[in-house]
Amino acid sequence: MVAAGQDDQAIAVYREALSRDGEDAETLAKLGAAYESQGDLDAARASLTRACELDPANVDALNHLGRLLSAAGEHQEAIGVILQAQALNHGHIPTYENLAATFEKF
Repeated sequence: MVAAGQDDQAIAVYREALSRDGEDAETLAKLGAAYESQGDLDAARASLTRACELDPANVDALNHLGRLLSAAGEHQEAIGVILQAQALNHGHIPTYENLAATFEKF
């Protein structure tokens, strides 16, 4: 996550990097985290979705996207995305935490 109060600066830096270097999953995932920290969940979702499209094996981006989907009430879709992340890395503890939290919301 981005430190409090630095969201705008982080977003500007990530957007500049994407503009200069082209799209890459890691930068898009970080941009999504900065947008989430700022409270712009639509932009966070868009960035994370694109990160996952570019790198479908990015466990952290998938897990983060699943958490956002769950927070938006899209529990079925969230479960699918989180399970996809788990299938890629069975030892990734945050996916288990997010999956449990999503099931609790049903």
